[in-house]
Amino acid sequence: MEVTVEQAIQMVAEAIEEFGRPAWLGRVPMRIVRLVPPETLTFLMESNTSALTKRADKYEALLEWAKDHLFEQFTTEQIVEVSGFSYPTTLKFLQESPTFRKVKKGLWEVRDADADRKSEKS
Repeated sequence: MEVTVEQAIQMVAEAIEEFGRPAWLGRVPMRIVRLVPPETLTFLMESNTSALTKRADKYEALLEWAKDHLFEQFTTEQIVEVSGFSYPTTLKFLQESPTFRKVKKGLWEVRDADADRKSEKS
């Protein structure tokens, strides 16, 4: 499905309004965010002060997104798109996070870290 710039702007604006900071990043795919002109994106985020995003907010948004996708599998590239981080940053996070488990090269499964810890104790 081809998305126009106007549709992308509308999707981003609605996500910023509905989810605020930082969750809107996890709700709109990066391919959509990239369609929005930088000056428009800046305007949308500045008009909603709750939308200012920090690195920690992006990590939090990724973990919130992961809670909605438990036990699903994703490629590294898909997670890069969702997270908004560079490939190396995303890969390092995936390798260090108990929320993601490597299935094979380039494929990750979202896990419930708490449930995994409890099952290991049993």
